[in-house]
Amino acid sequence: MLACLLSLFVMAPAQAQTPGEIIGEAARAVGYQPSIPPAADFVEQARPDIERLDYQPLAPADRANHRKSAKDLDKIAHSLEGAKSNSRSRAARVGATDQPAGRASKTPVQ
Repeated sequence: MLACLLSLFVMAPAQAQTPGEIIGEAARAVGYQPSIPPAADFVEQARPDIERLDYQPLAPADRANHRKSAKDLDKIAHSLEGAKSNSRSRAARVGATDQPAGRASKTPVQ
């Protein structure tokens, strides 16, 4: 069985570029993965042109330029502390606690 799988990897089609594509082609050749039918015409027409996609990436591409200085981190920490005290004061007005009922706090509340 192992020799059969190895021979499928060696004889993988030329269009397979990545290891995942090679594994997929081998699985289709053996019958473990069905062939994917082509998309319907209305699906192809609804897809945007890949060459002209205009989007904002969720994560910055260059992470080295997005490092925060100690001053920026102190500002963020101060902002979070302010939000925490604001939330606790609002919760105190309605009698809410920091912990759900029946659970003990693992860290002391300051």
